[in-house]
Amino acid sequence: MNGQVEALERDLSRLSELLHKHGHGGKATVVDQILASLHTPTPDYKRLAGIDVWGGSGAVWEVCLTPAGAGKEDERAFGQTIIQTAATMDHLKIGTERSRSIAGLSKNGWIKESSSPADVSTRRKTVDNVWSAAGLQEV
Repeated sequence: MNGQVEALERDLSRLSELLHKHGHGGKATVVDQILASLHTPTPDYKRLAGIDVWGGSGAVWEVCLTPAGAGKEDERAFGQTIIQTAATMDHLKIGTERSRSIAGLSKNGWIKESSSPADVSTRRKTVDNVWSAAGLQEV
C-alpha cells in the first residue's frame, strides 16, 4: 500500500504544479492540503474522495487550465493525472463512483481530442494500461 501512497503523492504533486502554474491557486490549495496530510496518521482521504476534488462546478477535476488552444500539453497532462489519481484511489480502496465516472469522462475526452488515428491508438493503449493496472472498467 505504501507504493500506492507514493503514487498518489506524485499525482497530487503534479496536479498542484499544473494548477499553480496556470493561476488556479484556490484549487491548488485544496490539492496541497490533501497532499500535506498523506504522511500524517490521518490522511485526508475523505476530502480527496469528496466534492472539492470530484464535485461539480468549482471542483479540481473540472478546471480548464488554459484558454482554448494554449498549453495543450499541460491540459493533457492534467487529464492523464486525473485518470491516474482515480485509479490510485481505487487501489487504496477509497475510490468512489464519482471519481471513476469523472476519470471515464476524462479518459474519453483525452482520447477523442487526438488528431490522427495513430495518436488515438497510442492514447487508447496508454489509458487502457492505466485502467487495467488499476482494475478499472469503463462506466
